[in-house]
Amino acid sequence: MGKDVVLLEATECGAGATGRSSGFITPDSELGLGQLVIRFGASDATLLWRAAQHACERIRSEINQLQIECDFVPADSLLAANTTGKIAAIRKEHEAHERLGFRSDWYDREHITEILGGEGFTAGVRTFGTFAINAFAYAQGLKRAFIAAGGRCFEGSPVTEILSNAVRTNDAVAQSQTIVLSLDRYAPVLGIETKDTYHAQAFLTVTEPLTDDMWQHIFPEAPLLVCDSDLIYQYFRRTGEGRLLVGGGLLSETYAAKENPNPRAFRKIERYARQRFPGLKDARFTHAWQGFIGMSKDLLPIAGRSPTEPGHYVAMCGAGLPWSVLAGECVAAQVIGDSTPIDHFFVPKRTFNRVEAFQPILGKPLTWALSYYFAKQWP
Repeated sequence: MGKDVVLLEATECGAGATGRSSGFITPDSELGLGQLVIRFGASDATLLWRAAQHACERIRSEINQLQIECDFVPADSLLAANTTGKIAAIRKEHEAHERLGFRSDWYDREHITEILGGEGFTAGVRTFGTFAINAFAYAQGLKRAFIAAGGRCFEGSPVTEILSNAVRTNDAVAQSQTIVLSLDRYAPVLGIETKDTYHAQAFLTVTEPLTDDMWQHIFPEAPLLVCDSDLIYQYFRRTGEGRLLVGGGLLSETYAAKENPNPRAFRKIERYARQRFPGLKDARFTHAWQGFIGMSKDLLPIAGRSPTEPGHYVAMCGAGLPWSVLAGECVAAQVIGDSTPIDHFFVPKRTFNRVEAFQPILGKPLTWALSYYFAKQWP
Protein backbone atom coordinates (compact mmCIF):
# COMPACT_ATOMS: atom_id res chain seq x y z
CA MET A 1 0.00 0.00 0.00
CA GLY A 2 3.00 2.31 -0.31
CA LYS A 3 3.44 2.64 3.45
CA ASP A 4 6.83 3.30 5.03
CA VAL A 5 6.92 0.70 7.81
CA VAL A 6 9.45 0.68 10.65
CA LEU A 7 9.64 -2.20 13.11
CA LEU A 8 11.17 -1.60 16.53
CA GLU A 9 12.03 -4.84 18.36
CA ALA A 10 13.32 -4.93 21.92
CA THR A 11 15.70 -7.88 21.38
CA GLU A 12 15.40 -10.20 18.35
CA CYS A 13 12.27 -10.90 16.32
CA GLY A 14 10.65 -14.00 17.84
CA ALA A 15 12.88 -14.10 20.91
CA GLY A 16 10.02 -13.73 23.42
CA ALA A 17 6.93 -15.90 23.79
CA THR A 18 6.92 -16.82 20.09
CA GLY A 19 10.38 -18.35 20.08
CA ARG A 20 9.88 -20.07 23.42
CA SER A 21 6.64 -21.74 22.40
CA SER A 22 5.95 -25.37 21.51
CA GLY A 23 5.57 -24.48 17.84
CA PHE A 24 2.15 -26.14 17.52
CA ILE A 25 0.34 -24.58 14.54
CA THR A 26 -3.32 -25.43 15.15
CA PRO A 27 -6.63 -23.51 15.15
CA ASP A 28 -6.93 -23.77 18.95
CA SER A 29 -6.52 -20.57 20.96
CA GLU A 30 -6.34 -22.43 24.27
CA LEU A 31 -9.99 -23.05 23.36
CA GLY A 32 -11.34 -25.95 21.34
CA LEU A 33 -14.15 -25.64 18.82
CA GLY A 34 -16.66 -26.96 21.34
CA GLN A 35 -15.69 -24.27 23.83
CA LEU A 36 -16.08 -21.59 21.15
CA VAL A 37 -19.58 -22.93 20.45
CA ILE A 38 -20.51 -22.62 24.13
CA ARG A 39 -19.16 -19.06 24.24
CA PHE A 40 -20.35 -17.66 20.91
CA GLY A 41 -22.84 -20.06 19.35
CA ALA A 42 -22.42 -22.30 16.32
CA SER A 43 -22.32 -19.60 13.64
CA ASP A 44 -19.67 -17.39 15.25
CA ALA A 45 -17.66 -20.41 16.41
CA THR A 46 -17.55 -21.61 12.80
CA LEU A 47 -16.45 -18.16 11.64
CA LEU A 48 -13.62 -18.03 14.20
CA TRP A 49 -12.47 -21.59 13.56
CA ARG A 50 -12.34 -21.07 9.80
CA ALA A 51 -10.39 -17.84 10.34
CA ALA A 52 -7.90 -19.72 12.54
CA GLN A 53 -7.57 -22.45 9.92
CA HIS A 54 -6.88 -19.73 7.35
CA ALA A 55 -4.14 -18.35 9.62
CA CYS A 56 -2.55 -21.81 9.85
CA GLU A 57 -2.56 -22.07 6.07
CA ARG A 58 -1.11 -18.58 5.75
CA ILE A 59 1.82 -19.64 7.94
CA ARG A 60 2.29 -22.78 5.85
CA SER A 61 2.15 -20.74 2.63
CA GLU A 62 4.68 -18.20 3.89
CA ILE A 63 7.08 -20.96 4.90
CA ASN A 64 6.84 -22.48 1.44
CA GLN A 65 6.91 -19.26 -0.60
CA LEU A 66 9.69 -17.62 1.38
CA GLN A 67 11.58 -20.92 1.79
CA ILE A 68 11.95 -20.42 5.54
CA GLU A 69 13.98 -23.16 7.24
CA CYS A 70 12.09 -23.61 10.50
CA ASP A 71 12.05 -27.33 11.40
CA PHE A 72 8.66 -27.90 9.71
CA VAL A 73 6.97 -31.12 10.92
CA PRO A 74 3.58 -32.08 9.42
CA ALA A 75 1.49 -33.69 12.14
CA ASP A 76 -2.22 -34.00 12.91
CA SER A 77 -3.50 -32.83 16.30
CA LEU A 78 -4.74 -35.13 19.04
CA LEU A 79 -6.67 -34.14 22.15
CA ALA A 80 -6.16 -37.10 24.49
CA ALA A 81 -8.10 -37.99 27.64
CA ASN A 82 -5.91 -38.84 30.63
CA THR A 83 -8.65 -40.57 32.61
CA THR A 84 -12.02 -42.20 32.00
CA GLY A 85 -13.63 -39.17 33.65
CA LYS A 86 -12.37 -36.93 30.84
CA ILE A 87 -13.76 -39.01 27.99
CA ALA A 88 -17.16 -37.28 27.92
CA ALA A 89 -15.56 -33.84 27.75
CA ILE A 90 -13.35 -34.58 24.76
CA ARG A 91 -16.17 -36.51 23.10
CA LYS A 92 -18.06 -33.19 23.01
CA GLU A 93 -15.19 -31.67 21.06
CA HIS A 94 -15.47 -34.42 18.47
CA GLU A 95 -19.24 -33.92 18.27
CA ALA A 96 -18.80 -30.17 17.76
CA HIS A 97 -16.51 -30.84 14.79
CA GLU A 98 -18.96 -33.30 13.29
CA ARG A 99 -21.94 -30.97 13.82
CA LEU A 100 -20.26 -27.98 12.20
CA GLY A 101 -18.74 -29.88 9.28
CA PHE A 102 -15.08 -30.08 10.33
CA ARG A 103 -13.24 -33.37 9.96
CA SER A 104 -12.55 -35.17 13.22
CA ASP A 105 -11.85 -38.82 14.09
CA TRP A 106 -12.80 -40.39 17.42
CA TYR A 107 -10.64 -43.05 19.11
CA ASP A 108 -12.03 -44.97 22.06
CA ARG A 109 -9.93 -46.72 24.68
CA GLU A 110 -9.52 -49.80 22.51
CA HIS A 111 -8.31 -47.90 19.44
CA ILE A 112 -6.31 -44.97 20.86
CA THR A 113 -3.26 -47.23 21.03
CA GLU A 114 -3.30 -47.48 17.23
CA ILE A 115 -2.02 -43.91 16.97
CA LEU A 116 -0.64 -43.11 20.43
CA GLY A 117 1.53 -45.45 22.43
CA GLY A 118 2.28 -45.12 26.11
CA GLU A 119 0.15 -45.67 29.16
CA GLY A 120 -2.94 -44.08 30.65
CA PHE A 121 -4.60 -42.54 27.58
CA THR A 122 -8.29 -43.46 27.50
CA ALA A 123 -9.64 -41.76 24.35
CA GLY A 124 -8.72 -39.18 21.73
CA VAL A 125 -10.01 -36.70 19.16
CA ARG A 126 -7.87 -36.33 16.04
CA THR A 127 -8.08 -33.30 13.78
CA PHE A 128 -6.21 -32.88 10.55
CA GLY A 129 -3.93 -30.63 8.52
CA THR A 130 -1.90 -29.15 11.37
CA PHE A 131 1.87 -28.94 11.74
CA ALA A 132 4.70 -27.75 13.98
CA ILE A 133 7.63 -25.38 13.50
CA ASN A 134 10.52 -23.72 15.24
CA ALA A 135 8.68 -20.44 15.75
CA PHE A 136 11.83 -18.39 16.39
CA ALA A 137 13.27 -19.45 13.03
CA TYR A 138 9.93 -18.65 11.38
CA ALA A 139 9.87 -15.15 12.89
CA GLN A 140 13.42 -14.53 11.74
CA GLY A 141 12.44 -15.67 8.25
CA LEU A 142 9.56 -13.19 8.20
CA LYS A 143 11.94 -10.45 9.33
CA ARG A 144 14.23 -11.12 6.40
CA ALA A 145 11.27 -11.06 3.99
CA PHE A 146 10.02 -7.81 5.54
CA ILE A 147 13.40 -6.16 5.00
CA ALA A 148 13.61 -7.50 1.46
CA ALA A 149 10.21 -5.92 0.75
CA GLY A 150 11.47 -2.50 1.85
CA GLY A 151 10.61 -2.50 5.54
CA ARG A 152 13.07 -1.19 8.10
CA CYS A 153 13.74 -3.33 11.17
CA PHE A 154 15.69 -2.27 14.25
CA GLU A 155 16.36 -5.16 16.60
CA GLY A 156 17.82 -4.38 20.02
CA SER A 157 15.69 -1.22 20.18
CA PRO A 158 13.34 -1.43 23.18
CA VAL A 159 10.69 1.29 23.26
CA THR A 160 10.85 3.39 26.42
CA GLU A 161 7.96 5.79 25.83
CA ILE A 162 4.89 5.94 23.60
CA LEU A 163 3.62 9.37 22.54
CA SER A 164 0.58 10.33 20.46
CA ASN A 165 2.53 10.43 17.20
CA ALA A 166 5.90 8.95 18.09
CA VAL A 167 7.71 6.22 20.00
CA ARG A 168 10.96 6.76 21.85
CA THR A 169 13.87 4.37 22.31
CA ASN A 170 17.13 4.94 24.17
CA ASP A 171 18.78 6.03 20.91
CA ALA A 172 16.10 7.62 18.74
CA VAL A 173 12.56 8.85 18.26
CA ALA A 174 10.41 7.39 15.47
CA GLN A 175 7.56 9.67 14.41
CA SER A 176 4.40 8.39 12.74
CA GLN A 177 0.70 9.18 12.54
CA THR A 178 0.00 5.43 12.79
CA ILE A 179 1.52 3.31 15.54
CA VAL A 180 0.83 -0.41 15.95
CA LEU A 181 1.63 -1.71 19.42
CA SER A 182 2.38 -5.43 19.55
CA LEU A 183 3.64 -5.50 23.12
CA ASP A 184 1.98 -8.64 24.39
CA ARG A 185 2.77 -9.21 28.09
CA TYR A 186 4.97 -6.09 28.19
CA ALA A 187 2.04 -3.78 27.41
CA PRO A 188 1.42 -2.71 31.04
CA VAL A 189 5.07 -1.67 31.42
CA LEU A 190 4.41 1.07 28.86
CA GLY A 191 0.92 1.90 30.13
CA ILE A 192 -0.95 0.05 27.36
CA GLU A 193 -4.00 -2.11 28.15
CA THR A 194 -2.85 -2.24 31.76
CA LYS A 195 -6.10 -3.71 33.10
CA ASP A 196 -6.70 -6.25 30.36
CA THR A 197 -3.29 -7.86 29.70
CA TYR A 198 -1.35 -10.28 31.85
CA HIS A 199 0.57 -13.49 31.24
CA ALA A 200 0.82 -17.22 31.80
CA GLN A 201 4.08 -19.10 32.31
CA ALA A 202 4.84 -22.32 30.47
CA PHE A 203 7.71 -24.77 30.92
CA LEU A 204 9.21 -26.85 28.11
CA THR A 205 11.92 -29.45 27.77
CA VAL A 206 13.32 -31.70 25.04
CA THR A 207 15.01 -35.06 25.06
CA GLU A 208 18.09 -36.16 23.25
CA PRO A 209 17.31 -37.53 19.75
CA LEU A 210 15.36 -40.77 20.13
CA THR A 211 15.77 -43.98 18.18
CA ASP A 212 13.33 -45.06 15.48
CA ASP A 213 12.20 -47.91 17.73
CA MET A 214 11.34 -45.51 20.55
CA TRP A 215 9.38 -43.31 18.13
CA GLN A 216 7.47 -46.35 16.92
CA HIS A 217 6.34 -46.95 20.49
CA ILE A 218 5.29 -43.31 20.99
CA PHE A 219 3.59 -42.71 17.63
CA PRO A 220 2.84 -46.12 16.03
CA GLU A 221 1.30 -44.56 12.92
CA ALA A 222 2.67 -41.01 12.40
CA PRO A 223 3.83 -38.02 14.47
CA LEU A 224 1.07 -36.12 16.28
CA LEU A 225 0.70 -32.84 18.16
CA VAL A 226 -0.73 -34.10 21.44
CA CYS A 227 -2.47 -32.14 24.21
CA ASP A 228 -3.96 -33.95 27.17
CA SER A 229 -7.12 -33.18 29.11
CA ASP A 230 -5.73 -31.70 32.36
CA LEU A 231 -6.75 -28.12 33.17
CA ILE A 232 -3.05 -27.16 33.33
CA TYR A 233 -2.38 -29.50 30.46
CA GLN A 234 0.68 -31.32 29.18
CA TYR A 235 1.56 -31.39 25.49
CA PHE A 236 4.21 -33.08 23.39
CA ARG A 237 5.41 -33.60 19.84
CA ARG A 238 8.31 -34.81 17.76
CA THR A 239 10.79 -32.20 16.55
CA GLY A 240 12.40 -32.27 13.12
CA GLU A 241 15.63 -33.65 14.55
CA GLY A 242 13.90 -36.51 16.35
CA ARG A 243 13.66 -35.12 19.89
CA LEU A 244 10.56 -35.32 22.07
CA LEU A 245 9.41 -31.84 23.10
CA VAL A 246 7.23 -31.80 26.22
CA GLY A 247 5.52 -28.81 27.81
CA GLY A 248 3.32 -28.11 30.79
CA GLY A 249 3.40 -26.30 34.08
CA LEU A 250 2.40 -26.00 37.70
CA LEU A 251 -0.77 -24.25 38.81
CA SER A 252 1.29 -22.37 41.41
CA GLU A 253 3.60 -21.00 38.70
CA THR A 254 1.31 -20.55 35.69
CA TYR A 255 0.05 -17.12 36.78
CA ALA A 256 3.03 -16.10 38.90
CA ALA A 257 3.84 -12.39 38.83
CA LYS A 258 7.50 -12.94 37.90
CA GLU A 259 9.37 -15.46 35.78
CA ASN A 260 10.61 -18.34 37.89
CA PRO A 261 12.49 -21.31 36.38
CA ASN A 262 11.14 -23.55 39.11
CA PRO A 263 12.91 -26.95 38.99
CA ARG A 264 9.70 -28.58 40.28
CA ALA A 265 7.90 -27.66 37.08
CA PHE A 266 10.57 -29.22 34.89
CA ARG A 267 10.67 -32.32 37.08
CA LYS A 268 6.89 -32.60 36.75
CA ILE A 269 6.87 -32.63 32.95
CA GLU A 270 9.85 -35.00 32.78
CA ARG A 271 8.12 -37.34 35.22
CA TYR A 272 4.93 -37.12 33.15
CA ALA A 273 6.81 -38.12 29.97
CA ARG A 274 8.57 -41.07 31.63
CA GLN A 275 5.36 -42.31 33.25
CA ARG A 276 3.40 -42.15 30.00
CA PHE A 277 6.23 -43.64 27.96
CA PRO A 278 8.29 -46.08 30.06
CA GLY A 279 10.73 -46.46 27.18
CA LEU A 280 12.02 -42.98 28.05
CA LYS A 281 13.27 -44.09 31.49
CA ASP A 282 16.91 -43.83 30.39
CA ALA A 283 16.51 -40.99 27.89
CA ARG A 284 18.24 -37.70 28.74
CA PHE A 285 16.36 -34.41 28.74
CA THR A 286 19.01 -32.10 27.35
CA HIS A 287 17.41 -28.63 27.21
CA ALA A 288 14.77 -26.84 29.24
CA TRP A 289 13.30 -23.33 29.23
CA GLN A 290 10.30 -21.37 30.39
CA GLY A 291 8.52 -18.33 29.06
CA PHE A 292 5.61 -15.97 29.59
CA ILE A 293 2.85 -15.71 27.02
CA GLY A 294 0.65 -12.61 27.02
CA MET A 295 -3.03 -13.41 27.56
CA SER A 296 -6.35 -11.64 27.72
CA LYS A 297 -9.04 -12.73 30.16
CA ASP A 298 -11.07 -14.54 27.49
CA LEU A 299 -8.04 -16.15 25.75
CA LEU A 300 -8.72 -14.29 22.48
CA PRO A 301 -6.41 -11.59 21.10
CA ILE A 302 -6.78 -7.90 21.79
CA ALA A 303 -6.62 -6.18 18.42
CA GLY A 304 -7.96 -2.97 16.95
CA ARG A 305 -7.88 0.80 17.12
CA SER A 306 -7.19 2.32 20.53
CA PRO A 307 -10.32 4.00 21.95
CA THR A 308 -8.21 6.77 23.49
CA GLU A 309 -5.50 7.45 20.85
CA PRO A 310 -6.95 7.53 17.30
CA GLY A 311 -3.59 6.87 15.64
CA HIS A 312 -2.74 3.92 17.87
CA TYR A 313 -3.63 0.29 17.22
CA VAL A 314 -2.96 -2.74 19.41
CA ALA A 315 -2.37 -6.33 18.28
CA MET A 316 -1.43 -8.54 21.19
CA CYS A 317 -2.15 -11.51 23.44
CA GLY A 318 -2.90 -14.06 20.74
CA ALA A 319 -2.67 -17.42 22.52
CA GLY A 320 -1.12 -19.48 19.74
CA LEU A 321 0.76 -18.22 16.71
CA PRO A 322 -2.22 -18.50 14.29
CA TRP A 323 -4.26 -16.22 16.55
CA SER A 324 -1.41 -13.72 16.62
CA VAL A 325 -1.56 -13.80 12.82
CA LEU A 326 -5.31 -13.08 12.99
CA ALA A 327 -4.70 -10.15 15.33
CA GLY A 328 -2.11 -8.75 12.93
CA GLU A 329 -4.39 -9.22 9.92
CA CYS A 330 -7.27 -7.41 11.65
CA VAL A 331 -5.12 -4.43 12.56
CA ALA A 332 -3.36 -4.28 9.18
CA ALA A 333 -6.76 -4.12 7.48
CA GLN A 334 -7.94 -1.33 9.80
CA VAL A 335 -4.75 0.70 9.25
CA ILE A 336 -5.51 0.88 5.51
CA GLY A 337 -9.20 1.64 6.10
CA ASP A 338 -10.54 -1.88 5.65
CA SER A 339 -11.98 -4.46 8.03
CA THR A 340 -12.32 -8.21 8.56
CA PRO A 341 -15.40 -10.24 9.62
CA ILE A 342 -13.84 -11.07 13.01
CA ASP A 343 -12.76 -7.58 14.13
CA HIS A 344 -15.54 -7.30 16.71
CA PHE A 345 -14.34 -10.35 18.66
CA PHE A 346 -10.99 -8.74 19.41
CA VAL A 347 -11.80 -5.09 20.17
CA PRO A 348 -9.82 -3.43 23.00
CA LYS A 349 -11.64 -2.57 26.23
CA ARG A 350 -14.29 -5.22 25.62
CA THR A 351 -16.13 -7.05 28.40
CA PHE A 352 -14.34 -10.35 28.91
CA ASN A 353 -16.27 -12.31 31.54
CA ARG A 354 -18.10 -12.12 34.87
CA VAL A 355 -14.90 -12.48 36.88
CA GLU A 356 -13.26 -9.24 35.77
CA ALA A 357 -15.53 -7.05 37.93
CA PHE A 358 -13.70 -8.47 40.96
CA GLN A 359 -10.19 -7.81 39.60
CA PRO A 360 -9.51 -4.83 41.94
CA ILE A 361 -10.11 -7.15 44.89
CA LEU A 362 -8.64 -10.38 43.53
CA GLY A 363 -5.58 -8.96 41.77
CA LYS A 364 -4.30 -10.08 38.38
CA PRO A 365 -2.91 -13.58 39.16
CA LEU A 366 -6.14 -14.86 40.70
CA THR A 367 -8.35 -13.01 38.20
CA TRP A 368 -6.53 -14.63 35.29
CA ALA A 369 -6.56 -18.07 36.89
CA LEU A 370 -10.34 -17.86 37.43
CA SER A 371 -10.86 -16.39 33.97
CA TYR A 372 -8.95 -19.29 32.43
CA TYR A 373 -11.17 -21.76 34.28
CA PHE A 374 -14.22 -19.76 33.26
CA ALA A 375 -13.20 -19.78 29.60
CA LYS A 376 -12.37 -23.51 29.57
CA GLN A 377 -15.04 -24.98 31.80
CA TRP A 378 -18.11 -22.82 32.36
CA PRO A 379 -21.04 -22.41 29.95
